[in-house]
Formats: sequence, C-alpha cells, structure tokens
Amino acid sequence: MPADSSDWLQGLGDTRGAHAILLCLMLAVPCPSGRLRAADLLDLPFADLLQVEVAAAGKREAQIRDIPASVTILTREELARYGYATLEDLLRNVPGFFILDNTEERFIGNRGTVGGGVQFLVNGISQHPSRQKVLTVPQIARLNIPVESIDRIEVIRGPMSVIYGNNAFLGVVNIVTNSLDTAGPRLSASAGSRASGQAFARLGGRSRDGFLVLNAGGWRTDGLDATYADIMSSAQFATLEPEMHRDLDGDLWQRRASLDLSAGWRGLTADMRYSDMDYGIYAFTPAFDEGSGLRLKTLHAALGYEHRFSDTLGLRLVGIHSQETYDAYRLDFLVAGLDGSQKQHLRRWELELNLHWQPWERLDALFGYRWHRLDHLDNRPRVASLVMVDDASDAFHQQDIFTEIDYSLGEPLRLVGGARLTRLPAAYRFTRYRYLDETLIETELPVSDRNDDLRSDLEPGYSPTLLVKLKADYRRGPFTYAAYAHFVDAMETDWDFVTSPAQGVVERIGERVPGRWNLGLNLRWEPSATGVFAALNVSNLLDAEIRYPANELADFARGLIGPGRIVTATLGYAF
Repeated sequence: MPADSSDWLQGLGDTRGAHAILLCLMLAVPCPSGRLRAADLLDLPFADLLQVEVAAAGKREAQIRDIPASVTILTREELARYGYATLEDLLRNVPGFFILDNTEERFIGNRGTVGGGVQFLVNGISQHPSRQKVLTVPQIARLNIPVESIDRIEVIRGPMSVIYGNNAFLGVVNIVTNSLDTAGPRLSASAGSRASGQAFARLGGRSRDGFLVLNAGGWRTDGLDATYADIMSSAQFATLEPEMHRDLDGDLWQRRASLDLSAGWRGLTADMRYSDMDYGIYAFTPAFDEGSGLRLKTLHAALGYEHRFSDTLGLRLVGIHSQETYDAYRLDFLVAGLDGSQKQHLRRWELELNLHWQPWERLDALFGYRWHRLDHLDNRPRVASLVMVDDASDAFHQQDIFTEIDYSLGEPLRLVGGARLTRLPAAYRFTRYRYLDETLIETELPVSDRNDDLRSDLEPGYSPTLLVKLKADYRRGPFTYAAYAHFVDAMETDWDFVTSPAQGVVERIGERVPGRWNLGLNLRWEPSATGVFAALNVSNLLDAEIRYPANELADFARGLIGPGRIVTATLGYAF
C-alpha cells in the first residue's frame, strides 16, 4: 500500500533535480508532411527516416538524427494493425520496456530498472503525479488511456532530466490523442475473454483557426484468476486461515473510464483529462469476503498560449492544475471481520514558460522556467479500532530554471548541452493526529537531512538481462494479418530488509521467476479509410505461464501469475 506522509515526503525530497513537466509539444502535434503512417515510415529511405521530426525529445520539433537518444515512433495505423487491447499491452511490445504487476500497481521497467524515471505526457501535458518513485498514489492512472484514442506515440529512451526533471531520467513517453490529421471521429466496441470489453467514441472537427477533439472510453475485465496454491510457497499457503479465499477469481476486477478534451484556437490551447478507475487489489493477505477495492480518480486541466515574435524567437506559456484521489474504500484482509480503508489526496499547480531561440540555422536554444506547488497532501488510514490516523503536510513549492543548447559543427557532429537549477524549500513539515490516543505529532524534515548514499553490492531485483520484441504484418485487400511477440528474461525479486532471519542475513522477497514469451495475433478487416471495420485479437496465443516476481505488497513467493490467453473481438465505424 502507499507509504504514509513521512515516507512520501522523503520521496519528494529525493527528487532534488526536480520533476519538470511539460510542455512544449502542445496539444496538436502535427506530423511531418501531414499524416504520418506506419507504411510511410517503412517505405522511407534510411536518410529520410532520420529526418522525421519528434517534439517530445526537446519541447520543440527536432529531427531524429539530432536527438542524442533512442527514439521509437508508433502511429495510429500501426496500433490498429496489431490490435493492442490496452496501453499496457502496447507498452509491453515497445523495445526496451517491460511491465510488472502487483495487482494494485503496474510498474514500467526500462533500462534495467523498474518504477519511476519515465515521464509520461499526454498531448505534451505531464501526467499526475509528477514525481519519481515513492509515489503517494499508483502510477497505473497513467495507463488509463484507450488505445483507440491514441494517434501517435513518441518514446524517447535516454536521460531527459535537463528539460523535464528527475522524473525523466530514463526517458519520456508522449501520447498524442488530438491529431485529426491522423484519425477523425469514430466509434468502436469490443468484447473478449474474462468478461472483458471496451467502448470508445471520438468526436472532433477543425477550422482554419482551431480544432476540438473529444475522446471518451470505458473498459472492464474480471482480471486474474490464479489459485494461491500456485503462487505461494507451501509454507505461505499453510498459514492461510480457513475462511480466506483460495484463489484470485473475482477479486481483481477492473473498471475504467476516461474523458479527454483538447482544443486550440489562434495560439491558445486547452486540455482536460479525467480518469476514473475502480479495481480489486490484493492487500497483504487473501480476502475473506468481497475482496479489497480501490478507487482512483485523476483530473488534469491545462491552458497554454504560443506566440512567434519572429522566425527566430518563440514563446510558450502553460498553466496546469491536476488532482488525484486515492480511495482504498474496502480493505478486506488480515483477519475475518476486520475491514479497513485508506484515503489520500493531492493537488498540483504549475506554471511553465519556454523560450525557443534559433538565431541561425546551426544554433538552437531552449530557455525555461517552472513554478510548481503541491498542496492538500493528506493520508487517512483506518482499520477498525486498530488504526485511525490523519496525516497532513504543508504545501510544497519548487522552482526550476533550465536551458538546453544545440550547436551543429557540421553534418556528422553536433554538440548538445544543458543545465537545470532547482530551488527546494528548506524543510518539509507535516503533522500526524492519532485518534485512538488523541495525540498530535508535528515533524520537520530538513531537505539536506537525507541519505543519498544508496550504494550496495547486492544484485538488484526486477532487472531482466534480455528483452526481445518481434513484429510482422501482411496486408492483402481489406485484410491485415499481424503477429507480434515479446520475450522477458528471468528476474529475481528485490531484497527483504525487514524480516531477515538473522542479523546480517538478507534474503530475497521471493523466488526467481522464469523468462517468458508472449505471442499475439491480430486479424483486421478494413475495406476503406471510412466506414465499418472489425478486428479479432488473440494475446498470449500459446497460453504461456507469465509470472511477475514478488514484492512487498504481493509477496507471492513463486510469483503472481499473469493473464493467460485472451481473445477480443472489435467492431467499429470510422467517419
């Protein structure tokens, strides 16, 4: 479960370089030469492919060859070809990425580490929360984006911290959902295994001076159904009480809804995104009655303005407000008849100014300032008469100034450098009120009072040695046949520093999980760019056993068993 206020405020302090955010992409990200299709990319000569422009890498458009990082571009046409049912499925098949599951959270792994370090943007807007690791609420809210709403994805692997802050140390993922040049209004509905299904609708239009796009979607599934005997060690299983559930079937449902509104008019841009997720989780022990339920609501709103003073100088100003509510409204665990709850809330306010200056062709410079405020930070766990606590924190302010300069010495050589300066408060202040003994504890944590030396000779967990991604497709007439596969190598769990069997002895939380292949197939029928379309998708075609290694919350010694074969049929209409 999420850490208490003191834990996650220390997490805030650990992001000294800042967690920058935003935006320079801005809402409508045009594709080079109009509509950029997957087929276009495949047909481009290598030299021309390097000239494809990406916006997320530097908060301004830049050609792939000029970006000092690994770049992957996914277009709407490619997403339709392979028929990914969710954004999680899509990211599993992105080169260099892997995903782990502990029922409450989906951790995104990249470059040998998992969780934190990848900045997520939607239409250039960084998603809430905008902090690295030790989050008050799960990052899974970032994944509640219907695949049907995605027009284009830019994946930048490599340090982007100078312009985005520490939360982008491993890279940036920008998801564009408002490009009418890519896809217009459409409707679709799907149904599949494990009572899964989705519904999606897009409305939108554009004029000479502006555009308006509205995406709305919903998704549901009954979730995983593994038995505890298959994921626990024999010693763990022997400790279960007779009243506890013996499997996960029916305990890990998911219900998701999202609304995404984006508009622009003569340099002004507005963006609003709402996400509502209701899903079952595993909380430390098997459930007794209905299982543990969690509600996660997120709201983002942004207003921006872009102006070109001349061909060499441009300004972009963006204000953002976001808030998130984490409500574990039913914690059904530990012992029969003992129910609990936990509620957290957090608001974010941001203002960012970017100045883009290109005095001549070889020199390109970005200067930026960001003001950042977090308030209404509270945490309220309740477990019958055992735990009744209110944690609250003072508002947190942060300011950043940053710059990145790109200078070309000629066709084969470029120099790119930058710097970021962050101002943090002198200390974090928070209070804890215990209702049972009516005590109030006030604590002040100086920013400088932190242990930054986290070096260890222990081999880290959740770090697969090898990742393999494969794709192939073939089109004949109105039919597209596509196959995709990914391989994630074996993984160890992290180390257990809490329940060590003896002084100086440290063991892993659980067993090593084996590597696994996941093969998917997709058949799509699309007779024309507009009109009826249909698709049949099968993920985990071979019904391979997928295991996610144990962690502190879901400490299944043998690893949580992931989804088996899922068949999904989709029918839609493009206008």
